[in-house]
Amino acid sequence: MSTQFTHRFLDPAETLPLQENVSAVFLVAFQGSKILAAKNERTWDVPGGHREGDEDSLVALQREVLEEAGAYVRGAVPYAVLTSSTSTKVMLFFASNNINLVKFVPSEDALERELLDPEELLRRYNGDKDLLKSLIKGAQRMLGLP
Repeated sequence: MSTQFTHRFLDPAETLPLQENVSAVFLVAFQGSKILAAKNERTWDVPGGHREGDEDSLVALQREVLEEAGAYVRGAVPYAVLTSSTSTKVMLFFASNNINLVKFVPSEDALERELLDPEELLRRYNGDKDLLKSLIKGAQRMLGLP
């Protein structure tokens, strides 16, 4: 049985999931019309990863974005929750259009970094393209982008 993922967009007034129920955090970040993307050993994707211990979700996001994409993020807003058919924990998605790229250093977790058009990221992505497309559109709506 393969893992099935579902997502929902957060209402701005909604309380966020408890920290202990968040397993991972991800960032859909725009610089102009381009999305920050990182290539790992499997595919191109938006940066993100697992929380460590009792780490705050925003702190984990900032750490992961710096490690995977060589970028600092400001003004990241949580906008979507992704649930898995095999876990009680959730993944929290943030959106931002305020990133500062710094020197990128390839690592075993991130081989390359690029700013890509959304269509190009979807073309390079090896996962559920419909899910990623919906998450990108949700981030654009949250940020008031076309």
